[in-house]
Amino acid sequence: MGTKSVKISKVPSAFSKGDWKPIDMSKVYKNQEKQEAQDLIRYKKEIAKEEKRLEKLNCPACKSINKLHYCKRDSNGIIGPGSRSWLIEEYYICKDCGIHFSDLHKKEIALPYKGLW
Repeated sequence: MGTKSVKISKVPSAFSKGDWKPIDMSKVYKNQEKQEAQDLIRYKKEIAKEEKRLEKLNCPACKSINKLHYCKRDSNGIIGPGSRSWLIEEYYICKDCGIHFSDLHKKEIALPYKGLW
């Protein structure tokens, strides 16, 4: 069992000649900030549109827009950092006729993602 010599290849020519250029991260960050600003504007528009739609939501029985929003939530019992809560049930109560009804066209609007790293 003899030893076998291994030949190490040369460094690629682009690196040895100095032809490569470092990435300009300021351009990446500017593009990222621009995209985040556009996402935030789009998010705020979607929220405003959804709030207007909910204001016009009427009772299916008496067509009144006089309603009460009821949300029942549960949590993991931790107070402070690490606490989480989630929605168990959500519905509307008509103040005129007392009927409980749900929003069938509810839209979930996610917060825009922030940052690449």
